[in-house]
Amino acid sequence: MPPDPIDRACRLCGSATGNTVVLEARHLLLHDVFLDVALCDACGSAWFPDIDAHRVAYPESGDDPDLEMLIRHYLELAHGLDWKIGRLEPLLPARSRTVLEVGCGVGVWLDYCRTMRGAEVAGLEPSTYGRHGRRLLDLPIVPATMPTTELGDRRFDLVMAIEVIEHVADPGTFLAELRSRTAPGGLAVLTTPRPEALARSTPPGELYAALSAGSHYFLASAEALTRMARAAGFGWCRVEAAGFTNIVLLADDVPAGGPSGAPAEPADRMAAYYRSRLTVPADPRTRLGDLVATYVWDRERGAAADTAIEERVAAGLGEQFDIDLLDLAPLVERALDCRSTAAMGRVMPYSLPWFLYWRGQRDDLSERGRTELWEAGLALAAHGLAVDPVNLFLLRGQAVLLSVALGGRVPGGLGTVARERIALLPADTPIEIVAPGRRAMVRATTASAARGLSRRARDLASRRGAGRPG
Repeated sequence: MPPDPIDRACRLCGSATGNTVVLEARHLLLHDVFLDVALCDACGSAWFPDIDAHRVAYPESGDDPDLEMLIRHYLELAHGLDWKIGRLEPLLPARSRTVLEVGCGVGVWLDYCRTMRGAEVAGLEPSTYGRHGRRLLDLPIVPATMPTTELGDRRFDLVMAIEVIEHVADPGTFLAELRSRTAPGGLAVLTTPRPEALARSTPPGELYAALSAGSHYFLASAEALTRMARAAGFGWCRVEAAGFTNIVLLADDVPAGGPSGAPAEPADRMAAYYRSRLTVPADPRTRLGDLVATYVWDRERGAAADTAIEERVAAGLGEQFDIDLLDLAPLVERALDCRSTAAMGRVMPYSLPWFLYWRGQRDDLSERGRTELWEAGLALAAHGLAVDPVNLFLLRGQAVLLSVALGGRVPGGLGTVARERIALLPADTPIEIVAPGRRAMVRATTASAARGLSRRARDLASRRGAGRPG
């Protein structure tokens, strides 16, 4: 179906000429509401013409009984720290002694900057995610948005706003506030979804996340971002494309001293960060998540299995979840009764399938023990994807690793369960356990993406969107 003309002005550049409605997206919370997505012919940005009537904010209180699990989901699975290390850290100045993150969520990136870069950090987060960040990570997060008087007249060497500007009704004023908090010679960095995500080749889950209908106001083009940055007073602006995200670097002048040159491969940095976290106080579940991440990222960087860490993980799993790594069938049975992201988080850490994959790589395991670990991990990951493919989409990568590992192996006691869970996955994201020599694949088909981009795209999503980004 061809795009429908619309005479509404672009939210970012004001042009009302040649604009079209290119799709309709299901609201991320109000499932009977569908919002038009318009594309600007002048600047190339996309926006929601009717967002003001259907706008929702992130939760301001802890009234939602599932919110604690969404926080855990973010800390254990969805924080995206490896992405930020790989794509953002190499762009940052080597000397950034003070860091402000606007819209910091729980604050994992701030904690990383404090731990690995030795920075003095501060965060702004009005939602309850910030309250949990103060409690769980002991971070100085102010429950406010910009502009705020809570920071006094402080300015920072590095100001970051990761996946925030698209939530702001007045992006020009927001950029001016970022500049007012950036110290002379400092750098401001923001990321935001690209309108180029509106393509038939975009997997539906990633398209849904980029749109976040009901939460995002727009998807700003590089042209619009550059124009607004100049209007806000920044003398230098660089926009880089990273997949479906624009990375925007802003300063008064070309930054001196160059970037830090941190390695693009994040495994070493991730492993070092989580190992350092083991020396700071933490509640039992946060500590268990740190232990799992330490073990996993050590293995990802090629290190041998740390048996001491593994034993602590096993003890934590037993104490907090009644999980026995030598008999995973009861856990799988409990998990199969879960029907939501929150329910899954009450029976296991969200990163558990990844841990099971790497534990199964130990050379001293029996074939039966190795197979049970991988089959249990695959059953858990595939069931999570079937329960909530939006919030738990990161389990897809873990499911692929596990299915590849199981290829050609004699099925164990949980093999049937794993295959049954795989069979429940949507047709557009198949996962296969195949013979050796072939690769297990996860693919979003062109037909499914086309359905997601039709004028009546009612299958963009059927569940709540993911927690606080970035």
